[in-house]
Amino acid sequence: MINLKEYVDTLEDLGITQVQFFYLYTLHTKKFSLLRRYIGLYPSNDNTTIGQRNIDDLVARGLLKVTNSTTEINKYVTTEKLNKYLLDKYGAYEIYEIYPIQQKSIDKYQFKILYTEEIDFSKVKHTKIKRLVKYAIKENIGLPSITDFIKLQFWNEIEKLKKNIQKK
Repeated sequence: MINLKEYVDTLEDLGITQVQFFYLYTLHTKKFSLLRRYIGLYPSNDNTTIGQRNIDDLVARGLLKVTNSTTEINKYVTTEKLNKYLLDKYGAYEIYEIYPIQQKSIDKYQFKILYTEEIDFSKVKHTKIKRLVKYAIKENIGLPSITDFIKLQFWNEIEKLKKNIQKK
């Protein structure tokens, strides 16, 4: 379910419109099929994805940067500034939501503080941890309390178990 307060807070924090947020978020999450679908439904007047004025504004705000690609969808990528903001705002909640409910020893706000400090806002580390938690749940690997998961860096244990299972 979409939390509208957090959504509007994000628009306000970043100083962007809902169209700009959609564009940034689909680039950030690499949901290119949704971006193409959106462009098909709502084409811009200047044959860019969301209008050159919107894109220029995102570049000026430091949320988007230009690449060497000639294709419109791959022409821009999100910046570290945006990636860090989104991870700080939403990344911990992704882990919290998929973690087994009986193992949630703290609320999601406390978890967010512990988690973002532990992974140092690294999107790469977050993606790896999310993948490993999903794997542990799928394979019925017992998970410790969510607090111990962070303190013990339990994702490393899951990764070792996964490698051992794959060797067999």
